[in-house]
Amino acid sequence: MRDRILALFFAMLVQLCYSQADRTAEIQRLINNAKKGSVVDGQNKTFYVTSLWLKSDMTLRNFKFISLPTSESDVSILNIGNDLSTNRFNSSAEAKQAFSASQYAPGIQNIIIENVTIDGNRKNHTAREIRDGGKHGISIKGFNNNIHIKNVNLKNCVTDGIAIYRGLHTSLEQEAFATRNIVLDNVIASNNRRHGGSGDSIQNFLCKNSTFNNNGRDSAGNMSGAKGAVFSNAPYGNGWDMEGYGLGSPLQNIVFHNCTFLDNAASGQIGRA
Repeated sequence: MRDRILALFFAMLVQLCYSQADRTAEIQRLINNAKKGSVVDGQNKTFYVTSLWLKSDMTLRNFKFISLPTSESDVSILNIGNDLSTNRFNSSAEAKQAFSASQYAPGIQNIIIENVTIDGNRKNHTAREIRDGGKHGISIKGFNNNIHIKNVNLKNCVTDGIAIYRGLHTSLEQEAFATRNIVLDNVIASNNRRHGGSGDSIQNFLCKNSTFNNNGRDSAGNMSGAKGAVFSNAPYGNGWDMEGYGLGSPLQNIVFHNCTFLDNAASGQIGRA
């Protein structure tokens, strides 16, 4: 009986360790090998990852991701485009390809992210304030077109649930808008350390049937990632922060329809055109 109990305990321990093992390389290989127009399906299983890099003409469906703790800045979970090479996560071969692919228009195109849950695991992360911290659930940087994000839950991220920015690697002499034609449908962004979502340099943005609640607030845990984002000694996390500051970051045709913004630290939705 004792041997059977020990064997059962060992099997449970192995399963626990395996389930929390880093699966980034495995999932990235599936993405790399996906043919144009194909679907990478996670079968609703849970995977612990650091940073994954998506490419044009693909669908990512039925995944549950949990972010493995890191102490570096700029380690987002799902990435479309890249503008930095500051650590081992954003300096991989796939990250470099994403940099090149998003540097010039039209950029990375035709991506669907559907039925995906991202848990940023902020309570176990170190938060960094370099730039904006850069530890988002979904990071979209540089030139991109025709991105559809549907039935996606973005929670507990160390920075924003989703961030859409022109990036540091693009020329202002190119197209005025980096992101064109993006749809968010039934997205839930909650309990993220800074904003539920943020963006700039966007033309034709539709967010519908979505919820942005309880962002920018403190969360349980002792790590710095558990503390809500602060600027000038005040919490500043919003449900959505749309940042059109001028040259290189204009906004055009921005629509929020049937969306809810509740209990965020600063504002529900803020826009700077």
